[in-house]
Amino acid sequence: MLVVPEFLKPLLAGPVAVLGGGVSGRSAAQLVARLGGQAQIFDEKGGEGIRSEFRGAAASGHRLVIVSPGF
Repeated sequence: MLVVPEFLKPLLAGPVAVLGGGVSGRSAAQLVARLGGQAQIFDEKGGEGIRSEFRGAAASGHRLVIVSPGF
């Protein structure tokens, strides 16, 4: 069972941006989902369900940003 640290709970209440759509980024998005959050993956290569640009309105709506090691 995963226990969500208290400081993360308000950050997971809004959308979470994951920068990088490779193996690490997709794994991070899955972890966010297991913790009860909703992840949006951003990668310049795009792909199904992946946004290609993280700026302006897309960036301002996220309280938490996770940068994939391969990004």
